[in-house]
Amino acid sequence: MLEVDVPNRRISLGMKQAESNPWDLVAAKYPKGMRITGKVKNVTDFGVFVGVEEGIDGLVHVSDLSWSKKTKNPLELFKKGQVVEAVVLNIDRENERFSLGIKQLEKDPWFDVEQRYRLGMTVSGAVTNVTDFTLASILILFTMYYLFKEGDAAVEQVKALLPLSKKDKDAVFKKSRDVIYATLYGGVLVSVLQGLGGGLIFWILGIASPIFWGSAMALLAFLPVVGTPLVWIPAAIYLFLKVSYIKAAILVIVSVFLLVFIDTFLKPMIVSGRTEIHPLLLLFSILGGMKVMGFIGIIAGPIILSLALTIIEIYKAGYLDKTV
Repeated sequence: MLEVDVPNRRISLGMKQAESNPWDLVAAKYPKGMRITGKVKNVTDFGVFVGVEEGIDGLVHVSDLSWSKKTKNPLELFKKGQVVEAVVLNIDRENERFSLGIKQLEKDPWFDVEQRYRLGMTVSGAVTNVTDFTLASILILFTMYYLFKEGDAAVEQVKALLPLSKKDKDAVFKKSRDVIYATLYGGVLVSVLQGLGGGLIFWILGIASPIFWGSAMALLAFLPVVGTPLVWIPAAIYLFLKVSYIKAAILVIVSVFLLVFIDTFLKPMIVSGRTEIHPLLLLFSILGGMKVMGFIGIIAGPIILSLALTIIEIYKAGYLDKTV
């Protein structure tokens, strides 16, 4: 009997309370570091649930699956009913949480890394991963090579497949060509301006190697928003640690102004002047392209926008104007 409610004439009973709570003895039965074996009960995006005993499931969080591999989807590695071995990491009696780890079955490779590898030591190994940026850069290089080599033939084939008049086809490709040129030229001009501005402020503030840092900012300026901060934020921290608070504040204020003004206002104005696309739409297309396609979206986003606007113009000229 759990509760008696006389006014409402109700008596609450419980069946599980007639048995001992398995969580009362679980901490003593499964000490930290103990290895256990159980079946996978469920697999989610954040981890794997393993049956420890009747009424108790332990969670192997996705971060505790492997030392070396970043598992994005545990469903690729585990399935229900699979027998696995794990190590007890922690038991929260009050919240009835049982934490397990699979990677702890092996030794942490970072445990004695400083003793095994010394500074200046020559090592060899196999490439195990390629970053998205590196992969995108390789794809861009190959794509540009074949576009320069066979681009005209590919354009003619695409033109032949479009169900449009010759005038409309030429309009579509002219618009796309203008967007590509404007985006590339705008990107180069913006990177040069940010590099010059960054190098100049570094020189004024007395930071060593202003030409080198200005060149680095010019290269990184092709990455909107996050590019140049990779240079001036560490420089501002360096000045702050040297107790040069005024110089650090000047660097941050000027750099933020250049970043916001050039990336948010100047670049869209340069590109939109050639493409006749509103700067706000162009800014959204660049940010949206990068969100979906990464670095290559800087060019792909405006191209998709220009194609959409051109198709709308063709539709208006060929259909709406005739129905009015």
